[in-house]
Amino acid sequence: MEFKYVPPTQYYDANLEPVDHKIVSLIAQRQSLSDGRPGFPHESLLTEWAEQHAVPVPILHQLFSTLYHWHIRKERIEPQQYERFVPVMAACQHGDLLIAIPYIRQYQNCSVLAVNLERRPLSGRGHLKIEPAIDGFDWQSHGGSGRDGFALQEFIITPRIPDDRIPHLVIHLHVESIASPRPRWRDRDVEPIPPTTVELTTGKTP
Repeated sequence: MEFKYVPPTQYYDANLEPVDHKIVSLIAQRQSLSDGRPGFPHESLLTEWAEQHAVPVPILHQLFSTLYHWHIRKERIEPQQYERFVPVMAACQHGDLLIAIPYIRQYQNCSVLAVNLERRPLSGRGHLKIEPAIDGFDWQSHGGSGRDGFALQEFIITPRIPDDRIPHLVIHLHVESIASPRPRWRDRDVEPIPPTTVELTTGKTP
C-alpha cells in the first residue's frame, strides 16, 4: 500500500512561494555539492546561525537531521522487472579490510549494487556503515546480511545504470563502524573501522 503524505493544513500563503522555491533549490544544490555525504553542522555553527536569523536551534536540529538522513526519508524505490545479473568483481584492500563489489543486478527501473566487506573480526563495535557514491546516480539501502568476518550490503541505484557504463564504472565507497556506547564484553577487543573512503573501478581487481 503506497503511503500518501497528508499536510497538517490545507492553507498556504501564496506570498511564500518564491521563498519556498528558493529553499528547495538550495536543498538540491547542497545535496549536489556534498556528493551525498553532507555530515552535520557543528553545534557552534547552529547556535551562531540561530542567533543571526532568529531561528530556534531545535528547528535547525530537525532540518539538518532530515537532510542528513536523505536516503532514508526520500521516496522508496522498489526494483521492478528483473533483467539480468552482471558479474563485476571489483575489489581493493585497505589495511586488513577487503572491500569488493561482486555483482550488479539490472532491473527495468533501477540497478542493485552489492558490496562485500571481509575482515577478522568484522562484527561487534556497534553499527557498520556503508555508503556508495556514483557520479550522476542516487542510492538507497536495500538490506544485507553478515556473519563474523563477512558482511554483504545491497543498494538500489537510480536511475538505472546503462549497460555500456558498467564495465568501467567508478564507485566511491565510504565505510566505517559506529561504536556502541555499551559494547558487549566480547566486542571490546574488536578494532573499529575508522572512516574510510576507497575508489573502485568495475573490471579492475587488486
